[in-house]
Order: sequence, then structure tokens, then C-alpha cells
Amino acid sequence: MNNYVLPLLLFLAPTFYLGYISIDIYRRNNKKTENRLASFITLCIAVIFFFEYLRFLAPRTQTVNLALYAGYPVSFLCVGASFLFYLNITKLNKKLPRLAAWCLGYSVLLIYLLMLALGRGSLIFSDVIVHGIWKQEMPGPDFNLIMTLLMMVSMANMAIAWYAKFKPVQKNLEQRNALLLQCSLVYSGTYIVIFLSIPIFEVFIFVPNAILVYPLLVFAVYLHILMHRYDFLPSAQRKYEILFEISHSAIFLLDQDACIVEANPEAYVLLDWGASKPLIGEPYVQFIPHENEERFLDNYRKDFGHSRVRDFEYVIVSHAGTPKHVLVDTDVIAISDEKLVLAIVRDNTKRKQEEMFISHLAQHDALTGLPNRLFFDSYLNEIVTRPDPFGIILIDLDRFKPVNDTWGHQVGDKLLQEVGARCQSVLNSGDMLARLGGDEFVGIILGDNTRVETVATQMLQKISTDFNIDDKIIIIGASLGISHYPSHSGNPVELVRNADKAMYEAKQSGGDCFNVYTKLPVQPKVCKSLK
Repeated sequence: MNNYVLPLLLFLAPTFYLGYISIDIYRRNNKKTENRLASFITLCIAVIFFFEYLRFLAPRTQTVNLALYAGYPVSFLCVGASFLFYLNITKLNKKLPRLAAWCLGYSVLLIYLLMLALGRGSLIFSDVIVHGIWKQEMPGPDFNLIMTLLMMVSMANMAIAWYAKFKPVQKNLEQRNALLLQCSLVYSGTYIVIFLSIPIFEVFIFVPNAILVYPLLVFAVYLHILMHRYDFLPSAQRKYEILFEISHSAIFLLDQDACIVEANPEAYVLLDWGASKPLIGEPYVQFIPHENEERFLDNYRKDFGHSRVRDFEYVIVSHAGTPKHVLVDTDVIAISDEKLVLAIVRDNTKRKQEEMFISHLAQHDALTGLPNRLFFDSYLNEIVTRPDPFGIILIDLDRFKPVNDTWGHQVGDKLLQEVGARCQSVLNSGDMLARLGGDEFVGIILGDNTRVETVATQMLQKISTDFNIDDKIIIIGASLGISHYPSHSGNPVELVRNADKAMYEAKQSGGDCFNVYTKLPVQPKVCKSLK
């Protein structure tokens, strides 16, 4: 009975383990050629170990036939598959026609089958010797030819791995090729060590040549380790784990109470959450603005488990107190019979700021930053629908052209900016000052006639005060025209036209004053000046 235990442990136990490896590799991603080849290689190695066990059980007369017609053909299949595997994993198969690659890979098998067909099987093995429980074939004249061909294919695999290791490739392929070369070196090194150790140990104990199959086991085990530890052949599950880790979007798993079950590294970045304290277990609602917390939780619990969201936009407040605009996609998934919400959250703050900036540019003057004519018209059309009184002040600068002619447009531009800032300083909330173009400004002043004229007086004082631009003292003035709503008109266009008429009369009166629109002919003495 003890005579059967050692072969069972040496050959049958590895057979089952190799079978498991083959299935595991195939399950990881059976759509990839590399996975199918790797699975086939490990399956062939499992069959080789099984045949070694059968050779132990078979009668002496059947040992040679079992080796000739079963063991060695499977070995040559394994060698051919390994050659194709090396070509595929290093992407060198693109430089070699597919038919040529297959012919080279399985050339040893084809030569071997041809030798068998020609009746030269008896020249491969000459006899079988029996030593205790072990049976061992004695090599014949053609055996060295077969071994030489096998060695050539093995050396070709090594050369492929060596070439791939040192050729310039992308960084993600560089590590993979290095690992492939390492795998080849470990396999070859193990074979050499066992081959050289047999004569040494035979001084003390008989060592069967069957032990030379163990480098194949080392190759298969090493390949399996590489796949799992270094993603040499990543599984579909591992691919999702990698995407989870490297995604530029924050990914959350939330339970029915909106507590965080899982979060990827980008989630910590989005929420400004330090890595020292995990997010797991934290309520997501803490990142919702306080005034929206209750509504968020009510909607979340009502929709939990059956609602998907696509490109939903809202504002969160990070752990550092920074408001951020985000876009969210959600789905419901089941893990261990528990429903969870998978939320992919993208930081939309930068794009939102860009949109706001573009919108600002479209409605504001690029030089002064004041609202432009488009914004002014929109606001005016809005407030004429209200019953509250307001006034229009149209401002045209006096003596501005000489500034440009004398000092240049750069000084003129700075002067316009300063005029806008001074006039805006006398406004209240709800008032508006806009630049219509050139040296012309317009204001919307909320309030009765008295307040509108008070603001006009203050603006005139501000503009009439000396300006210091680039160490140059500049003195200008302004002509202002005023129209009141609703006494002068309820129509936005007529209100502006009436203010323009009043401004023109102020200009005709000598400037540096403001004039209120009237339907009667305007006399110069009506213009209200600071002089």
C-alpha cells in the first residue's frame, strides 16, 4: 500500500491542483486569447502529471506505448501553446503571420507525429528498466533529436521574453514583460537545478526521470501567482477593482440610510477628506448644504432601491467647507442580498465656473466689468413690470476725447474704469450702472424722483472731482439726462429715449450738469449744475 502513496502525492495530487489553476485562469477572462492559451497550457501540464501517474500503474509492457502515444504528444501540445502564448502576451504575434506562428509553435509535434507515422517510435525509446516501484524508458537513437527540438522551442520562448523585456513599450506593458521573463527564468532555472541534482542524489537513492516534469508545475504555479498578484492576466472582477481605484470620478456605495459603505480614492479628494480617517460609515448627508439635508434624505429614502438617476446636478459642501457643483449618476445593485446605491459623482465645479464666466462676459463690459447693454435691457424690461418708481440716468462724459488724444487710449481706458467705480459707489442694492459703449454710461435708480436726482448729483460730484491716472491729473465733467418711471413713460425704449433727450439738452447747456426730461421746450436755466 505504501508503494502507491508516493506516486499519488507526486503526480495525482498536482493533477487536481493544476486542473483548478486551468479552470481559474479560464474563468478570469475567457474572451482573451492569452487566457485561453494559459488555461490550455496548465490543462496540458495537468494531463502530463496524470499520465505519469498512469505510467506508474500500467504494466511494464505498456509503459513505452503510454509515453509514445499519450505523454509526449501532450507535452508537445503544451510546448506549442506556450510559444503562441509568449507571442500573444508580448504582442509580437502582430509581426508574424498567424499560420507561420502556429507552424513554428507546433513544429515539434508535427515532426514527432511524422516519426510515429514512419514507424520510428522504436528508435525513440529502446527499452524499459524497472527499479523498485519505478519504470523508466531508456532513450533510443532518435530521442536526442526530439529533446533538441524541444530545447529549441524553449529557447525561442526565452528569447521572446528577453526581447520583449528590453524593447521600448508603454509603462503598463513594461512590468508585464519583465514578469514574463522572470517566469521563464524561474522555469529554466528549476529544470537545470533538478537535472543537475539527479546524478548527485542517485549516489544515495534512485531518482526517476519522471521528476523532470516538476519544472512544468513550477511554471504553472508561478504563472498563476503572477496573474493574481501582478494582474498578469487580470480577471473581470480585478478589472473593475482597478477602475474603482483609478477612476477620476468619485464612486460611492450607499446603504438605505445614505451612509457610505465604500468609497474610492477620488471620493476622498472630492470631499476634501483626509486619508487618515475612513469615509466608511459616514453619513453622506453631512456633505449636503444644511438647508437641503431633510429634503435630500426624504427623497433618497423614498426612491431607494428602485430609482436611477442620470446627470443630476446639485451642490455639496466638502469637509473643508468648500461648495462644489457635482453631476451624479446612480444605480441600484445587490451585494449579498443587500440593496445598495452605486453613485458616480463627478466634480462639475470648474465647468460651472467656466459657464458662469462665459455668461458674465456675455452680459458685462470687458473693460469696466459693469453690465453691458444686453444686461441693462433685460433688467429694464423686468422692472417696468413692477409698480415701484425708478429713474433712468444717462451719462455722457465731457472732455473725454482730449484725454485719449493727449495721453493715449491706455490712460483713457483707466479713466473709464475709475468713472465706473466712482459712479457705482453711490448706488444701493437693486440699482444698476451699465456701460453702453465709448464714454456713455446708464444707471437704473430705484426710488422716487428725489432719490434719483440725489444720486445724479452725487455722480456728477464724483465725476467732476480730479482723477489721478498714472500720475497725471485729469479733469473732466459729465452731462446727465434723467427720465422717471412711470411719469415720463411706461415703455422701456421711450424711457431711455427720453433720458437721452434730457442728456442732450444738458450737453447743449454747456455740460457739467444734469437735466430732467420734460415735454416742454427745455431752457438752459433748467439744467442743474454744480457750478
